[in-house]
Amino acid sequence: MLKIRPFDPKEDYERVVEINNLIWPLKLTVTELEQQDHNRDSEMFFKRFVAIRENSLVGFALVRDPWEFTNKNYYSIKISVHPDHRNKGIGGALYKQLLKSLGGLKVDTIMAETYEDKDEAIDFLRNRGFKESIRLPRSILELSKFNDNQFKDDLEKVKETKIKIITVKELATIDKNWEENLWRVHVECMKDVPSTVELFEMPLEQYKRNVLEQMDLNYWVVARDGKKIVGLSILWKDEAEPNKMYTSLTGVIKNYRRKKIATAMKVRLLQEAKREPEIEYIETENEENNPMFQLNLRLGFQRQPAKIGFKKKISK
Repeated sequence: MLKIRPFDPKEDYERVVEINNLIWPLKLTVTELEQQDHNRDSEMFFKRFVAIRENSLVGFALVRDPWEFTNKNYYSIKISVHPDHRNKGIGGALYKQLLKSLGGLKVDTIMAETYEDKDEAIDFLRNRGFKESIRLPRSILELSKFNDNQFKDDLEKVKETKIKIITVKELATIDKNWEENLWRVHVECMKDVPSTVELFEMPLEQYKRNVLEQMDLNYWVVARDGKKIVGLSILWKDEAEPNKMYTSLTGVIKNYRRKKIATAMKVRLLQEAKREPEIEYIETENEENNPMFQLNLRLGFQRQPAKIGFKKKISK
């Protein structure tokens, strides 16, 4: 008999993380998931459910009001079923529970995502009226194969412009307003990230708490023209896979583009990562028409199955 119940933080974290890591490319640790739950804005709608069969947790699902979107009445869902328990109606039961939990709320659009090599998940969403809205190819770089000598001319071109590439750790020692200045550039660069929704501008204090305090500032570089920050690029470590790092964002403000600044920042970060003997891979994802995707391929990243975003319109 199948039972759907609310997630229990006292006993469900380990099994939920185990199932997540069996299915999805982005791995988690229990500590990371607990931290995500702790940092979540309690005023934002969020529900997580688990599926129990024969006293075993075999799947989980969540629905949330994404803080990062400004679109009203948009909700995001995620459904994960253990590979050994597929095609038994568990995903459908979890989906029905998510819809039930939205009862009484005004819902305009439901969003979901999966990957292009997850045929069952794609069929599951399409059979329930979801339509593809965006495609974000993943790519992975094997660090041992990265050769920064290939980019000497690009780095020299940036050097000639007097642009300096430094870590945010260094920035914090020379700019007393570094947090606010970095936040302003981050917000500006995020406006150019391809998306099917309008992204929310995170307030400064929330940015300090949810971004700056969570990142290793040695793996975050900025490009400076004098005292002005004109670009940024970020790597973050994966606790679940210590041999891997992920890119978060690389961006350059408009008047400074096409000057090889993005290339110089990425090369600097890859040089830093290469000094860490345990780091073997860097993973990223970009919208397929984003110039940053082509830059990553030039750096040696190899394309992987793309993430696919789906939408389902609920109200007219």
